[in-house]
Amino acid sequence: MSFSRPNPPWEDLERQLRQEFEFKIEPRFDGLIEFSAVLEEAYNDRISQVHYAIKNAESKYDVRASDQIVEHESWSAVQFHEHQIVPQRIGIIFTAYSFTEIAVQDLCDRAKNLFSLEKSIRELRGNGLRRCRNYLSEYATIESTSLNERFDQVLRLGVLRNVLTHCGLLLPDGHKDQEKLREWADEESAPFSIENGGELNLKPAIGNQFVESGKALILETHLALTETLRTY
Repeated sequence: MSFSRPNPPWEDLERQLRQEFEFKIEPRFDGLIEFSAVLEEAYNDRISQVHYAIKNAESKYDVRASDQIVEHESWSAVQFHEHQIVPQRIGIIFTAYSFTEIAVQDLCDRAKNLFSLEKSIRELRGNGLRRCRNYLSEYATIESTSLNERFDQVLRLGVLRNVLTHCGLLLPDGHKDQEKLREWADEESAPFSIENGGELNLKPAIGNQFVESGKALILETHLALTETLRTY
């Protein structure tokens, strides 16, 4: 009589994490991306309407009437941007970052059980993803260069998220992260810019950057846990 050999613990963990990501975590993030796409499409449609109205005014009316219509349509576009697009982009940022924090904290709880750690993440000082990073490194003794890089990416986005939380779209002069954010804004790939007076201009792709960076951190944490368990 033959018996099937049980899977190694790390293989079971890998399968469980993959299923959780595919059926629970990824759909949440993908929903944010789909919502963002619908939002940006609506905004682009509105801008196209403005351009059409301006062009139509210039061809049908005298200069004075054209100027009045242009001013009206331009103001309409500004209102649409300020009252609908910007708050929704910020909402996607906050939601994606929150999803990421919750998922990584859950993985820290799993690390405690997997490696029979004495302390839980909630017993550490601090909060958020920085505390998760310290817990995985110091207590679960997970050493991973690629995981640290993913944490760096998301925590950098977290600086912007914190400014939006506490200061809105205006970066105060002398803010502790002012220099850091201005240097970042000068990079070509930055998901935002800083206008005159410290106003933050969020680019259309900013929500997707938070989503993709969050997903990448979660997947890298999955990999680090399974690799650590393999050699445990």
